[in-house]
Amino acid sequence: MSVKLRIFLAIAVSMTILDQLTKFLVRRSIPLKDRVELIPGFLDLWHRSNEGAAFGIFRNFEYRIAIFTLVAMFAFGFIGYFLRGLPPKERWLPASLGFIASGALGNLIDRLVFREVTDFIDIHVGWKGGLQSWLVDHIGTYHYNTFNIADAAIVIGVAMFMIHAIFMQPKAVKKAVD
Repeated sequence: MSVKLRIFLAIAVSMTILDQLTKFLVRRSIPLKDRVELIPGFLDLWHRSNEGAAFGIFRNFEYRIAIFTLVAMFAFGFIGYFLRGLPPKERWLPASLGFIASGALGNLIDRLVFREVTDFIDIHVGWKGGLQSWLVDHIGTYHYNTFNIADAAIVIGVAMFMIHAIFMQPKAVKKAVD
C-alpha cells in the first residue's frame, strides 16, 4: 500500500471514528438542547440537531437527504480521482483529503441513520470587552454556530488544501521549471 493511501486511510478512518464516538457520547449523556459549560465564557457542549446543511440551510427541503447523499457521493468520487493522481509518496494532500472525506462521511452517516446531524461544540466569547467588541464589529457576532468533529475535519482539510495551493504548490512548480 502506498504512503499516500496509508496516510489518507489513517486520517479518514480515525477521524470518522472520533466523530461518531463523540456524537454517540453527546446523544447518550446530554439531553437535546441542554448545555454543559466546559470553559466559562468560551466553550460549551451544547447538544443540538441540524436537519439541514451548514447553518441549517435546506432543513425544510423535502429531498434534502437524497441531495446531501448525492453531494457526498460526488465528493467521494472527486477525492478518489484526485488521490489516485497524486504521487505515491505524497503526504500533505492525502492528509487533507482524509480530513475532508472523514467529515463528509461522518455527517452522511448521521443523515442516513438519524435524518439529522448532531452538533455539540459551541464556541463563543462570553466575556465583555475588547475581543467581543472586535468580533461583533468585524464578524457581526461573538458566537459561532454549533458544530461537530466532522465539520472541523472538513475545515482542517480545506485549509490544508488551500495552504498547499498557495504556498507549497508554487514552489514545486518553480522547482520543476528550473
